[in-house]
Amino acid sequence: MLPYLPPELVEIVIAETQRHPDGLLPTKPPFRRNKAHLASYSLVCRLWRPIAQALLFHEVIMTLERRSPGEFLAFMRQCSPHIARAVRFLVFTATSLPIWIGRDGKPLRGEIEVCPAVLMEILRTLPGVAHVKFQGFAILGWPQDVPLPAQRLYLKRLALKALRYKPLSEPHLLPFDILSFFSAETLEVHENAVLQPADREAGPTPSAVLALAGSQGRIVREIMAAGPDCFLTDGIERGALLNVEHIRSLVLSPYDAPSLRFAGLLLQHYGRHATDVELNVRQSAWHRNVLPPAPAFLEACSMASCERIQRLRLFWMVASGRPGYSEEDLLVRLSDAYGAVLSSTPTTTLRELEFTFWEGAIGPLKDFAKVATHVAHRIVQAVGRFPDLKRVVLVIEEPLTVDRCTTIINDLLPGEIVERRLVIFELEDRDRW
Repeated sequence: MLPYLPPELVEIVIAETQRHPDGLLPTKPPFRRNKAHLASYSLVCRLWRPIAQALLFHEVIMTLERRSPGEFLAFMRQCSPHIARAVRFLVFTATSLPIWIGRDGKPLRGEIEVCPAVLMEILRTLPGVAHVKFQGFAILGWPQDVPLPAQRLYLKRLALKALRYKPLSEPHLLPFDILSFFSAETLEVHENAVLQPADREAGPTPSAVLALAGSQGRIVREIMAAGPDCFLTDGIERGALLNVEHIRSLVLSPYDAPSLRFAGLLLQHYGRHATDVELNVRQSAWHRNVLPPAPAFLEACSMASCERIQRLRLFWMVASGRPGYSEEDLLVRLSDAYGAVLSSTPTTTLRELEFTFWEGAIGPLKDFAKVATHVAHRIVQAVGRFPDLKRVVLVIEEPLTVDRCTTIINDLLPGEIVERRLVIFELEDRDRW
């Protein structure tokens, strides 16, 4: 007979076995737990079983090319209730391989079509689920003979990525508002597009969109968007907005002209109550052209509606040169674009401005001097425009050092700004990503 150990001690011992090679415990998804070890631990004894199973099923990644949602639903219904309660992170993805999208907005290989009613039924069987991601498959319209969910599902995070929305692919399907089914602390969207079947006969499109009634329950506190999204756009066009008063943070990462216009659309409709805005203009991802000049940037993406903003974070991604444009040319474009952002930001509420630096797609910036002149121009602009500005934070990573970067920037700033000690450097905290 094994000696008795308190469950709390067993949990600590099992958790220690899930450490990464660098000695760190996984604290956010993907956890990459050693599922084979956890499965073995669950067979040791009755005491170990629920502890190991809780870790084993804490994060479930469902690959649809291997198992259908219906099969997964049947499996979860057969499981013990404590296993269903253990699931906190649930991912539905079409394939374990990257989702490659063509220029026409369609995936480069065959789509997997999923009924949304089955997805919602799966979520209903998981009372503890808090983080949900749908990625890379086609989501169909809502079946006419299936009632809508009785109430909204509360999540900490809902991520919708690379979904192809096909509401009218069959006569018995109707368009629906998937966002009305959830209240989420964070809503993350990326490149979701609506598609109509090419062979559908021309005729009246149903004007009614199925949705859970009432906007008061549709609470979202943070929106993260890295590209145009059909679900948010449809809600804006129909006047079915999320509950604007609850939104406190916008994290926007435009990478081409359509995504820049979409970022401006979100700022216009959801920026009024946001206190925290992050704008990450990923210039290295602008495949078809370079960043537009400042006037065009401002026309597409103005900050004027952000009347309560307190913190603005701008991401400096230093891009390599393009045909006809040197690296310095692209830096000038980016600096001018952020100058337009600052010039359109309301002046009375901003307390903190933050710049974070990155070297294209290869890693942290290694030579601060190449961007320092442009950053100094934007700091001078911000200090002159925002009377209540308390801090300008410049976030760097190794091999840059705080002392060296401080010396470089102070040599470029006017003496009165240096004396106020508004500008501080911080080393990047990886945990906040």
